[in-house]
Amino acid sequence: AHIVGNTARGILNTVMPFYITDIFHRDEADVGLFFSVGLGVATLITQVPSGLLADKLGRKRVMVCAVALTPLISLLLTLSNDYLIAIILYTIVTGLWSVTWPASVAYLIDLAATSRRGFIVGLRQMAVRLGFTVGPIVGGYIWDVIGPMASFYATSIFFAVSLMFLLMLKE
Repeated sequence: AHIVGNTARGILNTVMPFYITDIFHRDEADVGLFFSVGLGVATLITQVPSGLLADKLGRKRVMVCAVALTPLISLLLTLSNDYLIAIILYTIVTGLWSVTWPASVAYLIDLAATSRRGFIVGLRQMAVRLGFTVGPIVGGYIWDVIGPMASFYATSIFFAVSLMFLLMLKE
């Protein structure tokens, strides 16, 4: 699920600077602000509460609930013609995906033998990085060959596929 979901994130993170400058005609400082809020603040405020929720409500439930909304919100970015609305939508997508991080690590630790936990978490991190490696290539290609909005459609599809994988997990 994290390879696919982080491919979506890789696409989104790659195309957003182009979207901000080309579509909204904003400068580089606005791109920096966009990511400070949409990525930095979103992850800062979701990590600890989402870990607590994963402990209280269950790892799978928290991951599924968070990812269930990401395909739709990613699509809403295509309808946004306002920089501030785009920041809000991007922050929500990033925050929801961030919610999966503590839950996914806890889920894997719960399943892994004590002697294999470091290895299992390392595999998870490798899957995350693989998604962040493939996503930018896919996102840049789609933006250039098909068009800007297609990048957001691809992001939504990848998030939806990630959700399908999460639904297959046992609790």
